[in-house]
Amino acid sequence: MPQTRAAGVTGFTLVELLTVVAILAIILVVAQPGFSTNDANKVALAASEVANALRFARSEASRTGDYHGFRMDAGTDRLRIFVLTDPFGTPTESFTVYHPLDKNLYDIDLGASRLSKGITATADFDYGGSLETASVAFSPSGAPVSPQDLTPLSDAQGEVVVGLGNNTRKVLLCTDTGRVIVQQDSETCL
Repeated sequence: MPQTRAAGVTGFTLVELLTVVAILAIILVVAQPGFSTNDANKVALAASEVANALRFARSEASRTGDYHGFRMDAGTDRLRIFVLTDPFGTPTESFTVYHPLDKNLYDIDLGASRLSKGITATADFDYGGSLETASVAFSPSGAPVSPQDLTPLSDAQGEVVVGLGNNTRKVLLCTDTGRVIVQQDSETCL
């Protein structure tokens, strides 16, 4: 039996309203995983950002013929890309390198955005001895070296550990090849 409406009355029937609400509920349930950002996803995104920065510094060194490097400031969780001025005299990190996409200085605060709030990152690049380990430079050939005196990395790999809560991810820099790996399980440079 068809429903009839009184003349001049407009609106929606209860069935129409319930149908629309059900459709919206289904859309929200399906779309929510794309909008949620759990800690593991935040850490993965930050690790990817670190890996991209290391790769960019290496490619800029090869492209320009100048020593370029990566610095991770653990106290502020900032990563920055630099070019070494006077690498064979008194090397100085000059933070005048621009990000290839947004054309701003390559200076990223990993924990600043709403999507990555709380991210921490620490770098460990071992050159043997007492050299500072929070940064690495790349020679024009792509070899990872100390930005202080161009000493090669002494371990098989350098690393940046990105974390949030119980979630951590390592970004490895292989000494022999300069290859950058976002570590999955027990993957190593060897």
